[in-house]
Amino acid sequence: MQIFADHRYLDYYYGISALDSRNERSQFNTQSGYSGADLSIGLNFDSKKYWLGGFIKYHHLAQSKQQRSPLVKQDSNISFGFGVAWKFYTQQGK
Repeated sequence: MQIFADHRYLDYYYGISALDSRNERSQFNTQSGYSGADLSIGLNFDSKKYWLGGFIKYHHLAQSKQQRSPLVKQDSNISFGFGVAWKFYTQQGK
């Protein structure tokens, strides 16, 4: 899935104002536009007493508006997560 964002969002997370800039972290402002691509897959299992779920996600920043920000240290990221829930009460018939 391709992701697009406006300049306010991108500046909030990746921008560096003149007041916050340093020698090692130069000022950076961006415009609205393409902000990367995601590919993810998730699985879940649901029973009467438990719910189990998980996902894995790959995020790629190639040719994105924020890629040149001094705050960005790598062009891609892999993340994952999982959850377990115990159902201690369920309404009958639903």
